[in-house]
Amino acid sequence: MLIAHVFIKKFNMSQIVITLHGIRTRGTWQKQVAPILARNGFTPYLLDYGYFSALNLVLPWARNKKLQWLRDSITSICEKERVERVSIIAHSLGSYLIAALVESNPSFSFDKIILIGSIVDDNFDWNSYIEKGRVNLLHNDYG
Repeated sequence: MLIAHVFIKKFNMSQIVITLHGIRTRGTWQKQVAPILARNGFTPYLLDYGYFSALNLVLPWARNKKLQWLRDSITSICEKERVERVSIIAHSLGSYLIAALVESNPSFSFDKIILIGSIVDDNFDWNSYIEKGRVNLLHNDYG
């Protein structure tokens, strides 16, 4: 396990993993994955933006409010942990919020992004963000 920690630090890989739940849920899966991440040397942060209804999904101001919350939350975690990049595991609406954050905030860069049940359009240009070095690795499991 020590070798894994040295490898992660040497190659500047994020040990901070932020999880973000989906619409109409409070992210039970986050509580299940957190101890697994911790046992493997990662520091999990389980973000919870609260219950978000399907009606709110179609309201731009409601989505923007959650996007601002996410921007502030990730900024706070990066400052607290003194890191520039974190990894993300996001489900459903969480995947939408991460894509919107990447698209709208050029100052944000991520190590790994795993999207599960993604609602991000499969035409979203992730490759451009990977080529620019803003995302090191992406797995987009879209629904």
